Amino acid sequence: MEHRPPAPTTPTAPVAPPPCQGCAMPLRSDAERGTEADGSASGDHRHFRCGDGAFTDPDLTLDRQTAKLVAMAVARGTPEGEAREVAERVLLRVGRS
Repeated sequence: MEHRPPAPTTPTAPVAPPPCQGCAMPLRSDAERGTEADGSASGDHRHFRCGDGAFTDPDLTLDRQTAKLVAMAVARGTPEGEAREVAERVLLRVGRS
């Protein structure tokens, strides 16, 4: 029987957590997730967006959500133009439900 060395392995990149479908922030743990009406962790939204199966701010528009994300990024030192560009790009990739 011929001895063969093991096949080389390719390192895999870590899988990014899914984004909140309202704000695009990552859903890293159940503690960050909102809750459904039955108390279970939401698979789609962070606790800022959903609690007890209802939206925390049901009238939140895309423009207001963009402004919130821009303000958060600017407070952390990101230039406003860059923050707005990123916020607009990432919010277009989520369901905005």
